[in-house]
Amino acid sequence: MTRGRGLRHPALGYGAAVVLVCFVLSQIAGAQCAAKIILDSGPLKGTVQSIATTELNANQEVVSRTEEEFDEKGRLVSRKVANGAGATISSTTYTYGRFGLLEATTESSDPQLSWTFKRNYATSGLVVESFAVNGAGELSVAYLRDSMNETPRSISRTFCFGPGHPKELNQQTFLLEYPRKGSETRVVADGAIVAKWWMERDKRGHVVRDDVGYMDLSFSKREFHADGTSFEHAFVSASQRQQFIWRNADGRTVKSETADVGGPIKTTEIAYNEAIRPVLMNEQSGNSTGVRTEYVYRDDDHGNWVEMTQWQGRVRKATTTRTISYFEQR
Repeated sequence: MTRGRGLRHPALGYGAAVVLVCFVLSQIAGAQCAAKIILDSGPLKGTVQSIATTELNANQEVVSRTEEEFDEKGRLVSRKVANGAGATISSTTYTYGRFGLLEATTESSDPQLSWTFKRNYATSGLVVESFAVNGAGELSVAYLRDSMNETPRSISRTFCFGPGHPKELNQQTFLLEYPRKGSETRVVADGAIVAKWWMERDKRGHVVRDDVGYMDLSFSKREFHADGTSFEHAFVSASQRQQFIWRNADGRTVKSETADVGGPIKTTEIAYNEAIRPVLMNEQSGNSTGVRTEYVYRDDDHGNWVEMTQWQGRVRKATTTRTISYFEQR
């Protein structure tokens, strides 16, 4: 059985086609995206109308300011980021439809920060396609889902394209029965295969392992466990960098190891509290003593944090404050 799906660049006539915020994805040749650890400070409580965030360094100097606006459904509708001097870095607006986010557009004087993210849905409400174009309107990022399990819980992969930007992207999926039950998806950009995505499934059809192999011999392998945790091993051929990532049942990184050629192994471990906030990070390079960072929070009456302080021993390394306003209860 074979199943195919195509994505034509929007500018060429394509028409069928925590909280999501403005983003910058590192791009490397071969459609592989660089893995990054992103700390999530936990879900919001109450009906938030706006959040004004200020980041301060160890000297209590302003590093950045962020202003976010929400609608009464709790959806982010705009986000503006400024530097310490108050100059705007980027501005993002979000548009929603019946089933969820349709488009997020980020404008910036820096071309690398200008993006437009788009998501298309089937009549059932399932996501059909998600992709992003850069400021020049070129296809830069594609988010592909498991086409053999089109449910909200199906797994997905992100493919980045740069400096090359394909005009047309297709995925062709084949069922596999031997030696393991699963499927193979070929990612085809402008007629050329740029990656192959293999998925192994258990007897119930759930993915227990998926591997992506790129044409430059880079790869990313993930294992999904019964308790919801997962493990990923990624290799970047151009830099010979290897990375190992352990994630908890919420999908948050709890441990990461990075190894560069000739360099020490860099290890990061993160602990979270019951509110799903990071509270402790240990970073170590080789046999060094390592750096231990604690995150201390102060909450408002709704249970949302309004101050987060990062401590390394008795030294305050950074402080983040949030001024949160809420819609009046009707």
